[in-house]
Order: sequence, then structure tokens, then C-alpha cells
Amino acid sequence: MSVERFPLAIAAGGFQTQFVLKVAYPATPALDFYRSHFGSAWTRCEWSGPDWQRFSAMHEQQLANVHQQLYMWVNREERRTIMLSMRYYSAQVSDRVPDNDEQHIMLVENLAADVDATIQALNLKCPG
Repeated sequence: MSVERFPLAIAAGGFQTQFVLKVAYPATPALDFYRSHFGSAWTRCEWSGPDWQRFSAMHEQQLANVHQQLYMWVNREERRTIMLSMRYYSAQVSDRVPDNDEQHIMLVENLAADVDATIQALNLKCPG
């Protein structure tokens, strides 16, 4: 597995990590891993709901079906946010399930974030 990590060009600073897992839809091993590693200072916010979303988008210069789940965690005390994106890209002809087992993972860490502004801008539902 190849993992890429690079800094984000945002004022607050941050990092993006991305990799591909070979896992059958609708498994969520990346979500399970990250969820188990965040401490009590982190709050998971509802963003896109628990179901996989499906839509069309450009991927590698071709129109593709995208199956996606998004998750966001916030840490007000440390002024940080972490976004997890899990996606499958399929040929436009695929329908209810992806036509492959390549789950694209992207983790975006935002340092020194304005957490409340992020919650409002993304319309996140955060407990507490």
C-alpha cells in the first residue's frame, strides 16, 4: 500500500494523507481504525449521514460513479478538525454497488482551525 502525506496550503496549516485499501463495498476498516484511535477530546460530528452517498463526478478525466462516506471529528480545545473521506470510483455504467474493491481514503487534518466556523460552514451536527 502506498501512502501519500503532504502539507496543505492553508493559513492554519494542516496535512492530507491518502491511500487506497483493497476492501469490498461497503466495508469501513479506515473508519473503524480512526474511530478507535481518537481520544475523548475528539467529537465525531454528523455530516453526510451513515449511508453511502452515490453521485457522478470526474475522476482521472472520466465521468465516474462515486460511492462516498464522509466523517468529521473536531477538537475544540486543540483547535483541530479531521475529515475522513472514503470513496469508490466506478465506471459510469455501474449502479448500486461499485464495480471494484478499491476504497480511496483521504484524511485531512486542519491545525489551528476555527472549529465553530467549520461546524457552521459544513452544517455539521455535533453532540454537546
